[in-house]
Amino acid sequence: MNKPQQNTHPFTLLILAGGEGRRMGGIDKGLLDWQGKPLISGGVNAFTQLASQTVISCNRNSEQYARYGQVVNDELPGFNGPLAGIQSGLRLAKENWILVLPCDSPAPPKSLLNRLFDTAKEKNASICYAHDGAQGQYLFALINRNTLPALETYLAEGQRSVRHWYRDQGAVAVDFSDQPDGFKNLNTPEDLN
Repeated sequence: MNKPQQNTHPFTLLILAGGEGRRMGGIDKGLLDWQGKPLISGGVNAFTQLASQTVISCNRNSEQYARYGQVVNDELPGFNGPLAGIQSGLRLAKENWILVLPCDSPAPPKSLLNRLFDTAKEKNASICYAHDGAQGQYLFALINRNTLPALETYLAEGQRSVRHWYRDQGAVAVDFSDQPDGFKNLNTPEDLN
């Protein structure tokens, strides 16, 4: 079922746009043109009207990203991966929950928010993430701010694996095998065609 979302739970929307774009030749993926709009606009348009706050985690092109929400840069120097962006987003979030999305997936499932929230409530979980039936989609996640101290410790130890940190936090996978196309991300120039 792919019902439109309703704003039943307060949350901060966090779009991760802080990567190096290595498979795109170093180009900032979130700002690439896709069907006449910047790639980031897909996730923003899908959820920003429901969110109390929209935060864009980026490490360059802050002025362009500021059109879509409040910009935050990683606190760790360099490109330290998505957990560094999640850390910055959790610190800035006004709400107890953040919905995390990558900037390079233009059409996330419409039911993402409600299904993640329903599972978090049912399982009393601080982190829920999507599973497309074949693999975990770790950057489509609902994360509670109560995880911030553990994340800061993990990053301070030099760890960067999202999957391992989720495992350590007892994260719960949520089945989205009925709509795997919602997790398609555009990583290479060929994907944009």
